Amino acid sequence: MVSSDFSFSVEEFAALEEKSLLTMLCHDRLHRVNDFGFLGLSHCPPAPYWIKDYERRDLEDDPPSEFGGYVWSSEEKRIKSVTGRQYFSQNESLEKMLSQSPTCEKFIFVAHAPVSQGNLDFLLDGRHVGSRAVRRFIERTQPVLALHGHLHESPIVSGHYTETIGRTICVNAGQDEIRICTFRWDSKYPDEMEHSLGWMP
Repeated sequence: MVSSDFSFSVEEFAALEEKSLLTMLCHDRLHRVNDFGFLGLSHCPPAPYWIKDYERRDLEDDPPSEFGGYVWSSEEKRIKSVTGRQYFSQNESLEKMLSQSPTCEKFIFVAHAPVSQGNLDFLLDGRHVGSRAVRRFIERTQPVLALHGHLHESPIVSGHYTETIGRTICVNAGQDEIRICTFRWDSKYPDEMEHSLGWMP
């Protein structure tokens, strides 16, 4: 999964993948490891400020964001300015992207965007800005585990770094101002999670 703000990083990650130094997770193919499939989604709904490369309309019927911004042009090999209408109208929504995603009985979903309206998608001011499309996908497909990021402050605001949707455990490990945040999960003991800072789920 790529989560850099500018998409020129994809070429660098692809070169590392060719050397077997990493695996890029994508929304349109499953990467299999033993009994598990892994699916990735690098994209997020529009933030309430300028546009960045990996932002897409959340649901298919959402209007384009009013904000403009700057994106990487792979054709022109430069960062260029765009309007919201211009940018979002030429890219698929998250809902459309995920409608084409393959799944399997046991898979782990790694999504940059957290699910909407829960524990994992708070801004510091208390607003929810997660993805409705990601939530609907998880509700429909029920991955074993869903890993999220993007809103690093959310666990501090909500007091939780997990959320359960049906059978799926969703996690946003968050970010402390000083210390690295990680969590441990074992597929054999899925309920025995541990956060590196001792936070409660």
